[in-house]
This record gives sequence, C-alpha cells and structure tokens, in this order.
Amino acid sequence: MLKKVVTFCVQNASTVFIIGIGIFLFGIYSIKTAKLDIFPEFAPAQIVIQTESPGFSAELTELLVSKPLESSLGGMVGIQSIKSQSSPGLSVITIIFDETQDLFLNRQLVSEQLSLVKEKLPKNVENPKITPLTSSASSILGFGITSKDRSLMDLREIFDLIIQPSVIVTPGVADIHLFGGEIRNRQIEISPQLLYNADISIEEIIEAVKKNSSINAIGFLENKNQRIEASVETKNQSIADFEMMSVKTFNSRPILLGDISKIYDGPAPSISEATINGELGVFIMVQGQLGADTYETTLAIEKKLDQIEPLLNRENVLLQRNLFRPANFIEEAVDNVQKDILIGATLVIAVLFAFLYNARTALISAIAIPLSLLTSIIILVTQGVTLNIMVLGGLVIALGEVVDDAIIDAENIFRRLKENKYSSAPKSASLIIIKASLEVRYSIIFATLIVILVFTPLLFLPDVTGRLFRPLGLAYIYALASSLLIALTVTPALCYLLLKDGRKLNQEDSPIVSWLKKRYKLILQSIEKSPKEIIGSIIFFILLSLATISLFRIEFIPELREGHYIVHMTAIPGTSSKEMLRVGKLVTEKINKIDGVQSTAQWVGRAENGAD
Repeated sequence: MLKKVVTFCVQNASTVFIIGIGIFLFGIYSIKTAKLDIFPEFAPAQIVIQTESPGFSAELTELLVSKPLESSLGGMVGIQSIKSQSSPGLSVITIIFDETQDLFLNRQLVSEQLSLVKEKLPKNVENPKITPLTSSASSILGFGITSKDRSLMDLREIFDLIIQPSVIVTPGVADIHLFGGEIRNRQIEISPQLLYNADISIEEIIEAVKKNSSINAIGFLENKNQRIEASVETKNQSIADFEMMSVKTFNSRPILLGDISKIYDGPAPSISEATINGELGVFIMVQGQLGADTYETTLAIEKKLDQIEPLLNRENVLLQRNLFRPANFIEEAVDNVQKDILIGATLVIAVLFAFLYNARTALISAIAIPLSLLTSIIILVTQGVTLNIMVLGGLVIALGEVVDDAIIDAENIFRRLKENKYSSAPKSASLIIIKASLEVRYSIIFATLIVILVFTPLLFLPDVTGRLFRPLGLAYIYALASSLLIALTVTPALCYLLLKDGRKLNQEDSPIVSWLKKRYKLILQSIEKSPKEIIGSIIFFILLSLATISLFRIEFIPELREGHYIVHMTAIPGTSSKEMLRVGKLVTEKINKIDGVQSTAQWVGRAENGAD
C-alpha cells in the first residue's frame, strides 16, 4: 500500500506539487479566517440565574430568594449540581447540567420554570434573569471614561446614551458590565413638619407622583375618514413640573408638591465605584458571546470606539483605552508561533546544508515543515476548533517531531541518490527515490504511532481538565499525522523534481561530516572500553532526574505573561466603597511608580448585572 502511494506521488510529482501549493494557500486562508481566543471553551454546561433583591441582607436574600429558587429548579432532568451564592441585594444560582444535554433546551426549560416560581418571591424582588451565554474567558475588552468637567452622573448618562447602544450591537458581544458612575434620580425630600401641617400621608404623595408621571391611553377619536389615537401625557420632565404637581386640595386650593418638599437631581444608591489612573470615572468591561472570535470581536469594538471618540471629546470626556485587552496576548502568541516556525525552518536549512552540502535538500525539508503545520490547522479549523494558546502550544511541541520527519526522508533519499550516481550500474532516479523513501517509512510510521498513543489519553480527560487540554492533544496528533502524510507524499515528489538530476550531487562528504566522523570514531572506541561506567552513569542521571520531580512547582496551567496584573483586595464585611477606594488609591500610587506600568484601573463592588 505504501509503495503504491509513494510510486504514484513520484510518477505524478508535478500534480502533487500543485496540490501541495493549494494546501499551503488554503492553510494560510484558514489561519486568516480562524477564530482566535486565549483558552478553549472549558466551562461546564451551566446556567447562571441572577436575581436582584434591593435592600435585602445576605441572610434575607438566602432565605427568601435563593432557597425558593433552588427548591423549584432542583428537580429538573439532567442536573448534576446546583449551588447558590447570596450577597446583599443579589442572589446567584448556578446550575450545572449533564454534558450530553442540549444547552439551549436547558435554558428554555429553566426559563419556563422561572416564570412559575417568581410569584413565590417577595414583591420588591426583581424577576430572576438568566445571564447571557458567555465564553469561558468572557471578558474581552476593558476600557473607561473620565472627565475633569463632567459629574459621575453625566458620565453614566454618556455611557447609557452613546457607548452602550453602540458597543452592545457589535457581533460577538454578549453583555457589558459597568462599574462606577452614578444613576441620576429625581429625588423628593419631604419636610415632615409641612407634611403634618397639610395632613398629607406618604402614600398620597407616592400615588400622586405615579399618576402624574405616566402616559395614559384614553382611547381614540374616529370619523368617516380616519381614527386618531388619544392619550393623556402627564410625564413630568423638569423639576419645575414636579414642583407644580398637585398632591391634595384644601379649601379649594391645591397643595403642590413643591410646597411640602424639595425636589432635585441626585445619585441613586451605588453598588460600585471605579477609578482610572487614580481618577474617579466609569470602568466598562465587555463580555464575549459563547463561541465568538475574541480577536475579531475586540477589533470590531475598537472600531466602534474610534467612531464615538470624537463625540466624547466634544463632551470633554476622555476615553481610556486598553485597560484590559486579552487580544494583546493573542497577537503575541500568534507572532511567537510564526517566529518559532521561521526559526525552525531556518535552522533546518542551515543544518541540512552544513551536513549534506546541498541547498535543494535543505529547501525540501524547509517546505515540509510549514506544510505539515498548515495541514493540521486546516483540520482543526474544519472541526470548529479555535486557535488558542493550547492549540498553538500543541503545534510548537510538535514542531520538533515535524522537523524530524522532514529531515529523515530527505536525507535518506539524498544519500541513496548520491550512492546511485557513483555505482557501477546506476538505476533511474524515480526507482531510487521510491526505494529510499520506503526504507525509512515503516520505522517513521511506528515511531509516530507510538508518540500519538502517548498523547491519546489527553483526549479522554474528564470535565474542565479535558476541555482545556484536549485541543492541545488534537493539535499535536494532527501535526504528527500531517507530517507523516507530507513525508509520504509531498517529500518524495519534491525530491524527484529537485534531485533527479544526478550531475549536481557531490560524492564527498561535507567538511563538517568529515570532521565529525573522525571524532565520533574515537568516542565510540572509548565507550566500548568502559561499558559498565557508561551504564552506571546513565542509571545515576535517571535516578537524579526522578528525584528532582518533587522539586517542581505543580500548576494547572503555566503562568501567562499577557501584560495584565490583577490584584484582589478584600476588607471586613460592611466596609464602605469610599474606604475601599481610599485603600485602593494608596495601592494604585505604589503600582504606578513601578517601571513599565502604563495604566491602572480599580473597581469596587459589583456591576448591576451581578459581576464582581
């Protein structure tokens, strides 16, 4: 079977070469169109439910919100575990389902169950919400806005009116988490004495404000030609409108809201604060959708920010970019892999030319290396695998084996062609190439299969570990299999096209090989004289290596130098956000003095949709 394949490739070398060019170009296209991310999707099949309970303590949230939700949702089919986290004003329920179940069907079933359970919750508790589907490393871009002239309420309104509508519609964006800023509230400060003198209750004021702050439909007017919808617009827009609002009538004289209270704009109670480079502002963290291309989504968001930045500048608002940008790590990782491939190909060319003294043989091996890796990338992209650090790591690890396959085949063919040139009965170049390729083929196949079997257990690791390391195993296995395929098909074809002219083959060894042969002979002779000492030294170093294993630090994943450093600080329960900002400012000042620090951002509390 192998002989037929190699023979076909040698006999149709030009066709195989054209197919190789097609694979190379399609591989480049696959890289350009592939989804780029930091990590594989390693999160379990889970659904997160968040319920806002304003004014509730952690204990009340647990008793009145979390427990009823857990009881109602716990009996659903396919649930592996359910857990809750209750904090002041927020309940978070996390349900983990069996991996074999459809995630979207699970979300639909949970949504139906929530519609039934919300009647059991206290009246002032908001409806439970299922959080959007986000990727494992969901945060894809962090930026902020600050201003020396505008208030925090103005910054919040700028976010609501300008930034949020523009960014949220970007393909790949699931949600936006906001820290800091202040929500503008129209606040009514009632005078207790005036309220008592006017004989008005709080309930009457609330009812009056409700009636005069809404748009009520009253029906329609219709004639022979048309129907006109009619409504009463009583929605008050200004403070003056509120002040002129009638609450009660006394002796035919209306008592106005402004007579018994002060009305002004003030901030709503805040659940988060943020500073950027030590200045109060708004910090914005964009969350990516499940399966979205992190890199392309980041670029799309940055284009939107480019469009709205001039508008922000006109409002005297400074856009603080790149406070958190995982795409930097993606760009660096891809660039490093490209450099590794270039360095590997350059070293192969240099080593082969130095040892074989033939540029064409070195070129053949250098072509086989990127072609093998591109073939594996085509397979991975076709299967929907994103290019992340685990995939790139697998390709880098496989680079050594790919180089080995490329060199062995080309070197053996070159050596046999050179022997055939100076033999007494030279044969045709095609026969020599076929025979030389098959000589090393079986040993390479067995060696490749053994290495593949070593990495196969990675494909069967369970849970989060499996989802994280499976892409690494696939990338490595596909790269080795692709290298074997290229060595079986493209390499013999290239050897026939470039080396069939035997006149360009030198009989003498290269100067380096001649020098090494003499030294290597002396080394072998010395080894033969002391076999026991050599074996003893080998056993000693093996035992020494095993003993040092316990000295290694064990980590789930290696340290990633992505350019961002996050410091988590906690204080005793009940510490105010102002105090945390004060402490954080002290830490920020110290960090900013470190060489290389470009920017710092601090946020306290949580976003409105539950992120901390």
